[in-house]
Amino acid sequence: MSLFDCVDSAIQAGEMDRARGQALQDIVRVLEKRYAHMGPDAAAAQAAVDAKKVLREKVRVRQRLVLKQILTQHRLDKNLSGYVNNLGENDQADALVALLEHDQFATFESVSQIRGALRGRYHRRIIDLLQRHGRNVVGQVRDRAGLPNIVRELMGEGTGDQAAKELADAVGGAMDEARRDYNAAGGHIGKLEDFGLPHSHEPSRILGNASRGNMTPAEVNQAFKAWVGEIAPKLDWERIRDFETDLPMRDAGPESQMRFLREIFDTITMEGLNKTKPQMRATGKALYNRRADHRVLHFKTADDWMAYNTAFGRADIFETIVMHLDAMARDTAQMRVLGPNPAAGLEYAIQRAQKSAQEAGWQMGAFNRRLYDSPSAKVDGRA
Repeated sequence: MSLFDCVDSAIQAGEMDRARGQALQDIVRVLEKRYAHMGPDAAAAQAAVDAKKVLREKVRVRQRLVLKQILTQHRLDKNLSGYVNNLGENDQADALVALLEHDQFATFESVSQIRGALRGRYHRRIIDLLQRHGRNVVGQVRDRAGLPNIVRELMGEGTGDQAAKELADAVGGAMDEARRDYNAAGGHIGKLEDFGLPHSHEPSRILGNASRGNMTPAEVNQAFKAWVGEIAPKLDWERIRDFETDLPMRDAGPESQMRFLREIFDTITMEGLNKTKPQMRATGKALYNRRADHRVLHFKTADDWMAYNTAFGRADIFETIVMHLDAMARDTAQMRVLGPNPAAGLEYAIQRAQKSAQEAGWQMGAFNRRLYDSPSAKVDGRA
């Protein structure tokens, strides 16, 4: 009996959690297609071995994520209940705001404080880059001609340009420090040698200067084919990893590679809505692996990266570096305060503050009682 059938039997017998079992079956399907050239029996055997490894890693990451979010809830409980305003009152509506913005009465750091501190630290590491290539008073990037060598050095291509190498080392160091801070806050991004730079894709340029909402399915498919024609020859499939298995895409075959690129294309042009399930509650994508999404496309050379960025990028080389570090600072700060899924963390904090306000009958002065009809109204208004 194949692993797929064994899992199915275990699910039906109640011996395996259905969600976990189906996740394992999905991985098996992907791997069996990858190994189809080996023959049915050998493909099934190899898929079974690799699927177990993949699932164990996914479970490990998930367990760490859940633990981080639980610890975040305890910290939010402590911060909200311990907040005291200038009147000596535990005003949890103001405490909610203090989670996001600096408040002189808060005993905990806000998202904005942490973000500013991280951003300042990363920028100090690339101060020479900012001074040499930053924008002048009219918004033009200085020494634009020197930026390509920095990209080449970041991707491990020696240029003989010592200044570019030193700046690339500084940028690489800042990016890796940001990655480690992100992971410490609950993220999950592995270290990649000669990673280079992420892309900031411009959806309208990928769609031929159009908006997807105004396009027919046939026009979208045509835009996809044109995009694939530009990007596919430039990609290093050995370094690109499969979303499900984390194995190199080089051996996955043309069909799997096209499915992979189609998912990337849809995610960019639909701005992530292709991965969103409509639901009647306030949620958002967990940030613990969001930054990893920008690392999935690897190019053969620095010139390939720059050619793609010129055709489909949202930002120039200098902006790409600064925007990436700033975005890492923002996301890390949100996770430190609100957990690996900040939207869920904020929703928890709002509900807790509402519950506390209701239970306490909003023990505040007459001025606030006149302003708000119910104990939770101020919480709703400020959060």
